[in-house]
Amino acid sequence: MDRGSSSTMVPAMFSFTRLLCLLVLSVMVWAAEPAADPGQSAEAGMALLREADQDPAKLVEAAIAFQAALAGYEVAGDSENVCAMQANLFWCKKKMNLATLQAYLAAKGTDKVKVEAALAKVDAVVAKPVAASEAPAYLARAEAFASKHADQPLAIAIRYFEVAGRFPDHEAGRAAQAKSLEAMTAYSKAPAPWADTIFSKPVVTGGGTGQVPLPDEGARKASLASVRASFKDDYAKGKDRAALAAKLFDTALHTEDDPSGRWALLTEAGAIAAGTESWHVVVMAGDLLAARYAGVDAKTVKTEWCAKSNARGAESVRTLLKDPNDPPANTQIGLLFVLRGRDLERGLPLLARGGDQVLATLAKQELAAPAGPSQQVELADAWFDLGKKQTGKPEKEFALGKARGWYERAAGQPGLAQKRAKDRMVEVDNLVPPPPSDWDNLTAKQWEALPGKVVSVANATAQKETGLVLAEGQKVRLCPHPTEQWNVFTGGVLMSYSWRGGNAPANVGSWYRDEGNFGALQLFVNGQSVLPNQITTLVGRVSAQMEANWVGHNNSISARGALRVKAVPVE
Repeated sequence: MDRGSSSTMVPAMFSFTRLLCLLVLSVMVWAAEPAADPGQSAEAGMALLREADQDPAKLVEAAIAFQAALAGYEVAGDSENVCAMQANLFWCKKKMNLATLQAYLAAKGTDKVKVEAALAKVDAVVAKPVAASEAPAYLARAEAFASKHADQPLAIAIRYFEVAGRFPDHEAGRAAQAKSLEAMTAYSKAPAPWADTIFSKPVVTGGGTGQVPLPDEGARKASLASVRASFKDDYAKGKDRAALAAKLFDTALHTEDDPSGRWALLTEAGAIAAGTESWHVVVMAGDLLAARYAGVDAKTVKTEWCAKSNARGAESVRTLLKDPNDPPANTQIGLLFVLRGRDLERGLPLLARGGDQVLATLAKQELAAPAGPSQQVELADAWFDLGKKQTGKPEKEFALGKARGWYERAAGQPGLAQKRAKDRMVEVDNLVPPPPSDWDNLTAKQWEALPGKVVSVANATAQKETGLVLAEGQKVRLCPHPTEQWNVFTGGVLMSYSWRGGNAPANVGSWYRDEGNFGALQLFVNGQSVLPNQITTLVGRVSAQMEANWVGHNNSISARGALRVKAVPVE
């Protein structure tokens, strides 16, 4: 090596060492306290290691999780898992490179002053001197783990890797090196959760268990006519075709005793869905046809349904039926499955195979179901960002709902991630109100987001019809707006009340018998009293009035204003 190359090598080595020290310190800053559940932190670390195959920066997050777990196991006196976490940290540190560390520090904005305050601890964990005489014991522990956990090739590789790294000149170290490579080979061949998608899995065809012969042509024609007659109103011009496809498919799922009828329902569902962007119904209907009827080829029927479709995503579906690995097509259809069909099981593997790395990472994280709060917040952030980009209300609500769910999990665990999760939950709720859990205490945003017909109920002291009529079989909640108020003038005093009512003015006398309910909304269906916000199946006209009984002698009441009431359908 010449002098020039030596002079450039030293700063580079110093820079890497310095960054590695900063990383180690950052791990200690965030994991200074033992994990409340070290097992959970260890599982999160392993999930991050698997993600590191695609995103090397995840090694840093994995190290943080393993350090927290190590501290927890040390407190618990769990020597076996202490050894396991040390092996995991050894792996993380040896696998990191300068670029990974720089990217992490740049992304996280690590406080280097705090980092420098805790230098030696993690370094001691990973770089502790171990006598060569310990090599056989280390190897024996790795072999015992491999024997008990043959289904965990990555963890096995890590155990052997530590032995090989700590004892490179010992016979045990050389044996461990070979076993580590063997385990990594097995791990690389193991199928990922997204290895197969609905387009890449083997095509269902031929006769199999549970299949019946395909009905003859005459029976098929008769059944198609019967289905179209039975759902005549849903087929009418102007009706929601996507809703019709979904209804037909759902009916087919519950039709087990009529093979011809089920065939007609599935065939119509798939054909109609292909024209409405409902690709999840296309795929499910095709798969079910092939699974239930001998001689039906799933790929063939899907291709026929999609051949002439001009719906969004049709070209991508046709592409995937020919080439399941096409990245842009996987991304587009994966998004439609996830956001429109709300079908994570089928949609996430497609996104994971797609060409959009942000969405692919989101899908892989969701499939990994992270247990650590920091990882949960990271996944929630990805759903949050996706939700904000959506212009359709159902898609936005679904993505932000997923974000809320992961934020809620992280908010329930101690640590730095908790505050961010709680702050972000407020942002999510401002964009999409959470579904009601207490119907008598709805927020205004929740009320506005609810589906249903709205009527304005004028304030009156005697029953007046609202314009709502509840039909046979209808199940609804009659929900008044939670913050709107109407006015009442009595005893020379003007008062305002929400639907709950309140106390009557003090100067109207002492004869008011229902204290606290004056001015409240009263609802009736066909003359029968119904409590606001409660489920009712009563049939008839809805009327309403204000509670104003027994205000006192010689006090007239002037009711003014109106409240909005929404008839919210109950599934």
